Amino acid sequence: MEVGEIRSLKDSPLFFSVLVDVSGSSKQFADQQIAATTKLFRDLSVGENRGYLVLFKDKVATNDQVLSAAQVEEILKHFPAQSRSGGTSLHDALIHAATVQLASTKLPGDSRRAIFVLSDFEDDTSRSSLSATLKVLQEQSTPVIAIGFHSSSSAKGVKIELTTLKALTNATGGWGTFLDEPGDVVGRAAGLTNGQCLVLFKPPALKPNKSYPMRIESSNKDVHIMAPKEFVVP
Repeated sequence: MEVGEIRSLKDSPLFFSVLVDVSGSSKQFADQQIAATTKLFRDLSVGENRGYLVLFKDKVATNDQVLSAAQVEEILKHFPAQSRSGGTSLHDALIHAATVQLASTKLPGDSRRAIFVLSDFEDDTSRSSLSATLKVLQEQSTPVIAIGFHSSSSAKGVKIELTTLKALTNATGGWGTFLDEPGDVVGRAAGLTNGQCLVLFKPPALKPNKSYPMRIESSNKDVHIMAPKEFVVP
């Protein structure tokens, strides 16, 4: 497919969902995770940007209302480490954020969208599989920016967590890092949205309601492009 136009969305409003894992496996990272979530909301909630909060363990909890950074900070005070228990419904939380809070049909056409997830990326209670979740995210053109932490004590568990994180970010044109990485992890994650662009393709001879592999490259080797691996034809 030939690109017809590339339009920067830096000055367009950002609609974002922040998904916070409050399951039992997040206990040891609770304080660090709460601080990161609060800072993330503060960094993102500027100008006309609007954000939602999703808390998840074995069930997904949200009121689907736009929240301020102060409101998020107050909500998270009710989820200290000692209160956390249960399994994890990561996939269900992602699908809810993409199809209810950030559904493409609900938002202005020139808006930016992004899902931020703070989790260990385990999932043992979701109704949806990882592959089904990736399909929904690609259909909605919603990138996932992941801020992970390692809760597993086994090499096998860590590998599963890392595999899920990479699958979500690579498939959606997102980015992944970890809470214990050096530097301002939250600031880097929030800043990525300023580089979002709308890519318009010249009408291809493709069948509607189907997905096709997509790869975007730049002739400038110093430019790193993050884009979904699949293009879904409306």
